[in-house]
This record gives sequence, structure tokens and C-alpha cells, in this order.
Amino acid sequence: MLAWDGEFIQRFGMPLWLGPLVFVPLLAVVLVFGADCLIQQLSCGEVKWLVQLQRVAVVPIPFFIQYFALYMLPILRWPIEGLVQNASPLLRKGLSSGFYTFWTTLYVQSLLISLSQLC
Repeated sequence: MLAWDGEFIQRFGMPLWLGPLVFVPLLAVVLVFGADCLIQQLSCGEVKWLVQLQRVAVVPIPFFIQYFALYMLPILRWPIEGLVQNASPLLRKGLSSGFYTFWTTLYVQSLLISLSQLC
């Protein structure tokens, strides 16, 4: 999100909402599915593919909620943006988006990894 909202990568005319509503949740689904399958294989000796697919289906929801909250309540960005007041507005927005995306990812990943250890 730092690279997307801070415009460090070339977006080739893609809309701004495409990153937080498509790319980040899709990347999170792929990474969480891989990590959960690995943890279940290591913990249980087998992977229950259908169960993992059902669990990974809820991964995008927290990212949608986060994007909606940051869109509707931009005041949530101020504590992070206030730390780098001399930076450009794009960098400040990218840092605040990256901060909230990081913590959302950690929460989702830890919750689903704990569930994937159930045999």
C-alpha cells in the first residue's frame, strides 16, 4: 500500500481504488492460503484443502473494512501522517495506508494460522 498510495510504482492509469480493493486482498488470499496449508501440513501431517479454501474466503473482508474506514474517516490517517509532516502528501498517505494494511494483515494471518493448526 505504501508503494501504491505513495505512487512509487507506475499505475499505468489504473484507478486508485484498484490497489486496496483488488491487488492487496488478492495477494493476501494467496499468501494466507499458502501459509495456512504449510502450517497445517507441519502440524497435522495432511492438508484439508476444502477447509483451507473456506477459511481463506474471509480474508478480503478486513481489507475492505479497513479501506472503507480510511475513506470515510480520514482522521484515522492523521496520527501516522503527523509523524512525517515534512514529507509529500502522497508519501504521507502511502505511509498511513501501509501502516493500517500491515496491522490488518498481521491480525488476519495470526487468526487463520491459529485455526489451521486444528487437525
